[in-house]
Amino acid sequence: IKISKLCYFLISCFKISESIDNSKKSKSIYIKNIIDYLEKNYRNENLNVDEISDYLGLSSHYVLKLFKENIGIGLVDYLNMLRINHSIKTLLTSKKSILEIAIDFGFNNSKTYSRTFKKYYNLSPGEYKKTNANSNIILSDIKVNDDFLIKEFIDAYVNKNQLDENLKSKEI
Repeated sequence: IKISKLCYFLISCFKISESIDNSKKSKSIYIKNIIDYLEKNYRNENLNVDEISDYLGLSSHYVLKLFKENIGIGLVDYLNMLRINHSIKTLLTSKKSILEIAIDFGFNNSKTYSRTFKKYYNLSPGEYKKTNANSNIILSDIKVNDDFLIKEFIDAYVNKNQLDENLKSKEI
């Protein structure tokens, strides 16, 4: 009887551990899916948390909490950073107005774009453009590197969690 209790206890522990591992895996997958969705849809000015949560089949509250806990910044802040960072090349290389750029990159108006831009760069888009107009920076390289770094960060996060899960499962 003692052996059967021990077996039952060990099986229960394994099931709990397996459940925790699956939960961490699914969280990592959800984070990756959220970021992929944002990358594909950041130009949509109507993009919102409800749309993302519907796409994932999760509650809006859970999506916001999950993102903040795992990435370290809020989903809306991340989306705004993404939009601003993608807009910089256009800002510096085109003759488009601030309003046109704002609309092209998912903002409702130039005021929101300018306020958000200033939040991250401490300059208005116009000031930023003047400051960087004569720079010899290869913008296409920066964009590729920024996108690469964002993807690298997320991939490293997902892979680290998978590695942690594998190590924990072998310890048991």
